Amino acid sequence: MLRIDPIARYFARASRSVAPLILMYHAVSPGRGHPDWLWSVALERFIDQIELLRDSGWKFRKVSELANNTAPHEGTVAVTFDDGYRNNFPAFEALAARGLPATWFVVSGNVGRPAAWSDEVTTGWEMLDRGQLLEMSQAGMEIGGHTREHCRLAEIGAEHLQNQVRGCREDLEQILGEAVTSFAYPYGSHSDQVVAATQEAGYKVACTTRAGPAFADADPLRLRRLAVYSHDSLSSFGRKVGLMRNEASWGRVLENIRTG
Repeated sequence: MLRIDPIARYFARASRSVAPLILMYHAVSPGRGHPDWLWSVALERFIDQIELLRDSGWKFRKVSELANNTAPHEGTVAVTFDDGYRNNFPAFEALAARGLPATWFVVSGNVGRPAAWSDEVTTGWEMLDRGQLLEMSQAGMEIGGHTREHCRLAEIGAEHLQNQVRGCREDLEQILGEAVTSFAYPYGSHSDQVVAATQEAGYKVACTTRAGPAFADADPLRLRRLAVYSHDSLSSFGRKVGLMRNEASWGRVLENIRTG
């Protein structure tokens, strides 16, 4: 039995009517503790989170299945992982064991190699390799694009932009032998020009890092997500899902109750 307060459990169920919801993860750490990096979640906490969603009646979908924002998506959640770190593989195994799909947004230029982009924490981390990506895809997971070099797309020129966006899709399709139609903007960096280039490159859906219900901007190429942090308890996670906000303190809950 999951240990969670009844108010947070209620919130986790109640927000299904404003779905779809997309969750954003990055790294996965062993055990149940609180990883030092904000964007890393302990594996056992991750499993509790997906179990809470499943117990609350959420239907798990791939991001590409949200391409039509006029389709009925009530009660739908998409679990996403950015970057493609090798430490994500146990999370894949946990999802696959439960028959739950998820989407991985992969930096194609670093597949099977250490992360090469400049970051205070993750530079040099091992990335998922070709064999693992194929295994994940064949098990029902979705592999999406996250550029070739994990760059801020709104800050680069048009020619480099095409290389990063279209080139990433081509790299992944060569590995997987199937179409890649979903994308996530590294750092959430995007503009009208970036969104247009993403569409021209053949992607049908793309995720930002803005918080809220997925279709708050009514655009499948500007889907919103909720960030899951290292310090999130199961109760704060449930409140976050209910409020559709990254910040889900009890103060936010009281504010939501007061404003109806």
